[in-house]
Amino acid sequence: GSLGKVGASAAAEMLRRDHDAGARRRASAVLEGLGEIGAATLAIELSNECAGVRRRAAEALGRMGAVARPHAAALAVLLEDKDSYVRVSAARALSAKGLSEAGVDQEKLASVLEGCKAPEGRSGRRRV
Repeated sequence: GSLGKVGASAAAEMLRRDHDAGARRRASAVLEGLGEIGAATLAIELSNECAGVRRRAAEALGRMGAVARPHAAALAVLLEDKDSYVRVSAARALSAKGLSEAGVDQEKLASVLEGCKAPEGRSGRRRV
C-alpha cells in the first residue's frame, strides 16, 4: 500500500544518493523486503547513471527470485553494460532461482559469466 510506496521511495533515494557501500547495501535490502513494489523500484534503478547503483539493483533483484521475473528483460539489457561488474551482477541475477526460468539467452549469460573469471589469487570483486 501507501506505506510500501513511501518506504520504496525513501530507500531508492538512499540507494541513488548515498556513496557509502554499506548504505547502498541496506537500501537494497529494504527494497528486497518490499516485494513487488521493491522489485519495480529496483528495476527503475537498473538504468541509473551510476554503475554502483545499477549493480546493487541487479544483485537485489537476483535475490528476490520469482518476484523479480517481470523485470528480467531490464536485467538482460545490463548484460551489455559498459561496466563489467554490472554485467556480471546482471548475469548472476538472471541465473538465480526464480529468474533463470525467464527465458533469457543462456548462451549470453554463460558468455558474460565466463568472461568475468578473475585471475588466480584475485576475487574479482570491488566495493561500490
